[in-house]
Amino acid sequence: MAGAAELAVVGCLTFFGNVAYAMTSFGNGVIFQTGWHCAQLAGLCDGSVVSATTSLSIFMTLTRTIQGVHLRKSAQPWIVAHMLPPTLLGLLAGVALIFRLPVVAAQRTMGCLFLSIMGFKYRRTLLGLARPGAPPAPPMPALDRGNKRHRAAVVAAGFAGGIMSGMFGTPGPPVMVLLSFVAVDPLLWRASSAVVTAVMTYLQLYLYLGPGNQYDGAAWPSYATMIAAALAGLAAGNALADSVDQDFMQRAIAVFLTTGAAAMVAAGTDPAAQLLAVAAAAAVLALCACAVR
Repeated sequence: MAGAAELAVVGCLTFFGNVAYAMTSFGNGVIFQTGWHCAQLAGLCDGSVVSATTSLSIFMTLTRTIQGVHLRKSAQPWIVAHMLPPTLLGLLAGVALIFRLPVVAAQRTMGCLFLSIMGFKYRRTLLGLARPGAPPAPPMPALDRGNKRHRAAVVAAGFAGGIMSGMFGTPGPPVMVLLSFVAVDPLLWRASSAVVTAVMTYLQLYLYLGPGNQYDGAAWPSYATMIAAALAGLAAGNALADSVDQDFMQRAIAVFLTTGAAAMVAAGTDPAAQLLAVAAAAAVLALCACAVR
């Protein structure tokens, strides 16, 4: 049974993750997984990726269902239709992969994927550091149903998000990349994504608790704490969604993701080495922040 410290960790991570999810349509899995790994460095949890993903599947089934119902009228049917099938296929592939990876390998894989995705998303900022005189990037085009490339990008983001959800409970990073190429109304995207992930999470919950046999009856205090914190975070995020800048939230999630991912890449090494990796990631982020001012 979890101690008070672990319950506090899962409660805080779940609350802030769901605040981010309600406001942006992603962030709950990323915040939970990276925070879970950092808590392992402090000896507050076991840091298991599969254990964390199981917990995510339990509370996200509830919160994503609520969010999907809450925003259903604003969902865009063509986005849901293009995104849902590849998301479910990717989920099956991701679950099959994660149960074959040892704990440390899973942590390092997640860290490498997170860093690669963030590097790609913010590639223009990084190129700006290397070429200070480069012209500014043109404005992003609006997501267009009639554009074949845009439809293919939605399908690809759905499949990649499904894989990452099946492995880590984090479908958001590929979506963050998609939204760095095209402009979408925030409410429309939050609603469409909520419908897709609500359906997906039921399959994920079944795969983890059924064939995956990951349910732990002794962990009910953790599950109860996460569900309560998730509901509170969802309510807070929906209340704040219209008053907080979406770009700011994406950058805040990216900072948390990048520093946590750096520690994951160094998983299995001395804690000091992992902290050094976090410090290096923080230094790069600080340099990027100075460059875009």
